[in-house]
Amino acid sequence: MRFFSVAARVGLILLAGCATPKPPEFGAVPGPSKTLAALPRETATAPSPAEERKPSVVEKSKPAPAKHPKATPAEEPKPAPVEKQKPAPKPKRKPVTTPASDLVTADVSLTARVSRYNEAGRFVVLEFPIAHLPNVGQKLFVYRNGLKVGEVKVTGPQRDDHTVADLTAGEAQVGDEVREQ
Repeated sequence: MRFFSVAARVGLILLAGCATPKPPEFGAVPGPSKTLAALPRETATAPSPAEERKPSVVEKSKPAPAKHPKATPAEEPKPAPVEKQKPAPKPKRKPVTTPASDLVTADVSLTARVSRYNEAGRFVVLEFPIAHLPNVGQKLFVYRNGLKVGEVKVTGPQRDDHTVADLTAGEAQVGDEVREQ
């Protein structure tokens, strides 16, 4: 009985798998679109044999050679040699200058904030913008509310956008601004 129930389940699964619908059948590829007819005749199709026989504008403009009954082949005029034309000289351009008052330059000076201050060790941890760290040994100035209150000398170590500097003169507090000038 047990074998029969397992075999029945396997049979139902197999039948369910075979009962899936057939995959869709696709029709033939459609012909050219109607937008091709709207294009100019030269790009849409090749010229017909009747158009090929028509003389072109260049052929119509050529004068027919005059044949004189007494002329010999040595007396027929020879075509004039084609002269190459030189391209027109390019005018020289003057460089465009702008007044100095219109120029805007980016401020690349070092600026930082004091993120930590150790009064006993007289050093500060400075937080700089990303990729704008000072050199070790560089002297910077501490400002509070726009007034200079101290000087620091960068000693390191540096990690990410933080660096350590010794306070050489004045005082510092967390939040003070540090600049080169």
